[in-house]
Amino acid sequence: MEQKEGSRRKFAASDVYVPFNVQPKFLKLADATHNTKEESDASDQENCSKKSTPQVYSEAFNADYDDEKGLVVFKRYCHLYKRGELENIVSQVPNVILVESGFETGNYFVILRVP
Repeated sequence: MEQKEGSRRKFAASDVYVPFNVQPKFLKLADATHNTKEESDASDQENCSKKSTPQVYSEAFNADYDDEKGLVVFKRYCHLYKRGELENIVSQVPNVILVESGFETGNYFVILRVP
């Protein structure tokens, strides 16, 4: 939750959805077209071939499509930790030793050891 002053990231709550832009090179058209329960008919496949892969993904997975950038935009769930929250969680886990914790590049982290 705590970001450096001047950060473009501001959050109103600790559980949020943030946009996740997927580069088209990581998308496979077959994955999106086979997402439906029923087989597509010829007209569906023809319509699909006129659209870009990100457009097909956005429709198949109910995601947003950024027309300007040509990217499919998924909503990614994030929990934003507050100072001390990770350490508190670790203290409740049996057989785990907290080696180090800190704040780096806008993120809290812990390093654990399992004996």
